[in-house]
Amino acid sequence: MEEERMRRLLTSASDKNSILEGLEEIERRIENGEFNWRADKKDMHIKKDMHMNIGEPAKKLHTARSRNNQFLSDFRLWCRDAIDGILVSMKQLQDDVSLLRSLPAKFICHADAEPVLINPSSLSPLDLPFIIQLRIFIRFLCLL
Repeated sequence: MEEERMRRLLTSASDKNSILEGLEEIERRIENGEFNWRADKKDMHIKKDMHMNIGEPAKKLHTARSRNNQFLSDFRLWCRDAIDGILVSMKQLQDDVSLLRSLPAKFICHADAEPVLINPSSLSPLDLPFIIQLRIFIRFLCLL
């Protein structure tokens, strides 16, 4: 474990030393074949062995890991919600571009401060690839 993470996680030097010694003991036992290691149960075995060898400071490692997992789950859910919001905005943009194409041949558009007459039919060569790219991007976001 990195030194910085240890400082943030532990409150005392004795906790740090106990955990480091316990982890080194577990590593030695794994290398000597004395530790019943199963990849599918590795967290459970190490947690039990650490608690037996180290005692109370071992619980601090588990707590920190649980908080990290909780943070990652929350962040993933936040990202999912943000992506859903982006999808709604992109679909609205598609609808707006389609509406723009359906307007009469000339209409007034306020670009900056001066009104400008625009011919929407001149946008056709540009907006179709744009709509296609938006659809592809929306499909990609739906996969996340």
